[in-house]
Amino acid sequence: MVYLISGIYLILSFFISILLVTKKQFKKIIPLLSLIILGLVAAFIQKIIPSLIIIPSVAVLVELIMYFTIENPDLKVVNELLRNKELVEKQMEDKSRFLFEVSQDIKIPTKNILGIVKNYSKLNDDLDKKEAMRIIESNANDLLFKLNNVLDISKIDASKIKISNNYYDANLFFDSIKSMIQNAIKNKNIELFFKISNNVPAKLNGDEIKLKQVLMSVLINSIENTENGFIKVYIDAIVRYDVARLIIKIEDTGKGMSLSKINSILDDNRKLNKEEVSKLNKLDMDLKATIKVIKLLGGSFNIKSTENKGSIFTIVIDQVCDIKNNAEDIKEIKKYSSDFFGKKRVLIVDDTKEELFKISSIISNYSVDINTTMMGKDATNKIKNKEFYNLIIIDDDLKIDSALNVLNELNKINKFKVPVIVMLEKNKKHYKKYYLEDGFTDVILKENLTDEIKRIMEKYI
Repeated sequence: MVYLISGIYLILSFFISILLVTKKQFKKIIPLLSLIILGLVAAFIQKIIPSLIIIPSVAVLVELIMYFTIENPDLKVVNELLRNKELVEKQMEDKSRFLFEVSQDIKIPTKNILGIVKNYSKLNDDLDKKEAMRIIESNANDLLFKLNNVLDISKIDASKIKISNNYYDANLFFDSIKSMIQNAIKNKNIELFFKISNNVPAKLNGDEIKLKQVLMSVLINSIENTENGFIKVYIDAIVRYDVARLIIKIEDTGKGMSLSKINSILDDNRKLNKEEVSKLNKLDMDLKATIKVIKLLGGSFNIKSTENKGSIFTIVIDQVCDIKNNAEDIKEIKKYSSDFFGKKRVLIVDDTKEELFKISSIISNYSVDINTTMMGKDATNKIKNKEFYNLIIIDDDLKIDSALNVLNELNKINKFKVPVIVMLEKNKKHYKKYYLEDGFTDVILKENLTDEIKRIMEKYI
């Protein structure tokens, strides 16, 4: 009877094993197969030698195998607790890293605002004051965005992403994009071409911060995939009534993408997941997340790419524009330009926007036409294109090109006789005579900038 019942049990175990195979529950099969094989062997041995009792030992062995193969409820609870602990620790680490990054990012716009406020009282021209207020507004919006990210970190959810609509200065906005890209490619053999069409209105209304994230994410992708060649950015607009349809084209000579990869990027219709939402405070989202944000903004995105030749990204997005205010701004700019007719011209070369503004503010006290650039190469191109200046002031600490290299390039231009002044930090004061020997007309020490500029203006203008 015992052998009969055991045989039935083994046959049932065999059929259950087959059922588990069909359900792909392989871990549960191991103890059953062990029981069938070892049980048959033990029964055969014990049938021959009844005094040798080994079936209980086989049962213990199978139970041991079961313990390590079939999921133990207690172990499952312990593992789940450990997994949750790891997730909580990772979330805490991510939040700490996020807060550290935000705290560092907050310092930049705060310093910019404080620097401009410090020099605001020295401004006499209304247009300079207006430009100062625009820069302050741009930095304040950036600061507000960072703070909102900190406040909303406990509510990270794609369904709670808010699209804000505020008026912003288009020229100032695209200038900031250009400056960031120039800084990003300074250590690469990449030439940047950046052009804004006259069709783009001066004032736009939309989510300035998210639009900046979208553009920078695409541009950073181009920079990371381009070692040599160029990156071209062309911004155009079609204006109808009070809507400006921005058409932003970004072209690079990078690695390019295959058709299958393009399709995988463009065909992802899922909503932003929590990981992608948590990265919305950064300017380097991947292309899939970027496309989702563009769709949230009501825009469209297109990719045209060839492997090992480059890519062309096209972003089309609508922004509200105020036609009346734009017309008034254009009229004001024309009036401002006409007032400069006949004035002497000064070109300032400095790759720090706040320092450019500070120097321009001091020079604005004199009756001159001030032009600025953040690129030494741009300065030489201006002279090559027959733009006339009575004085050129160059900062020695240019990140992309040194002041001496710019001077050497200028001297190669036929009939170039414009005084070139170099600005030095306090710790380089002892190098003054060497700069004069290298061919600079004069030297300005930044530690006493107001008096130094007064001396230069009285001497050369």
